[in-house]
Amino acid sequence: MNISRWARKKAGFTIVELLIVIVVIAILAAITIVTFSGVQTRVRVATLQNDLAATSRLMAATHADTGAYPGVLPPDAQPSKDVRLELITTQGGYSNLSPVQNGVLFQAVCQSLINEGYGRGVNNGGGTEHYITGCHVYNRGWMQINGWSAHNFTAPISSSSVYDWYNANVATEAWRPNKKQIFLDFATELSQRFSASGGTFPVASFWDSWANSTNGGQLREELPAPSTETSDTTFCIEATHAALENTTWHVKENGKPTTGAC
Repeated sequence: MNISRWARKKAGFTIVELLIVIVVIAILAAITIVTFSGVQTRVRVATLQNDLAATSRLMAATHADTGAYPGVLPPDAQPSKDVRLELITTQGGYSNLSPVQNGVLFQAVCQSLINEGYGRGVNNGGGTEHYITGCHVYNRGWMQINGWSAHNFTAPISSSSVYDWYNANVATEAWRPNKKQIFLDFATELSQRFSASGGTFPVASFWDSWANSTNGGQLREELPAPSTETSDTTFCIEATHAALENTTWHVKENGKPTTGAC
């Protein structure tokens, strides 16, 4: 029986067709690997969060029984496989600050949060957004928090001033679904860490950036040495995972696991 040239040609795959199949398989394999890696990362992060939340509840139970947080992790705090928990001893912080020193501490805490990565978020495309970028003082009467929703927070600043302003003025966006929460978390951490460091609300005064000893401006006052005594009224626990490089989460007495170190 005669077999046409067309039939013989169609009897097998050409080199080009084979190459196309190989490329498609490679692309699908790469997508599968990336997807699996992303799922693994999310599972490990969730494990860190769960371990921190569980340990925080144990710390709270001890506080309820004794009136103080323990100086070591509770014996029932059993981390998951490959997870390491560390209780960071909280120092006593500052005391008897002048109004200007109180403002210096507030600005220092604000800027330290930004340096640690607070104020950043991830959009739906996987890109990092820097929502809050700096905490600056130019005038004794206010502190400017820069970024997407820059604002001059005028003294006196209460414990809820920054949170309330962000809550009322930062909009929720579909492309950036966590944007507003990032602002609110920043404000909450700012208030809590300032108080834990020995700062007191309201923050009544800052300083004049242009001041010197002769022009009548309010001079900046350096902070005194902080107390070296440990405190049993606060705590911070850090969690790391052996399979996650450069990833640390922590929890404080508010019980909410948060990304970053203490």
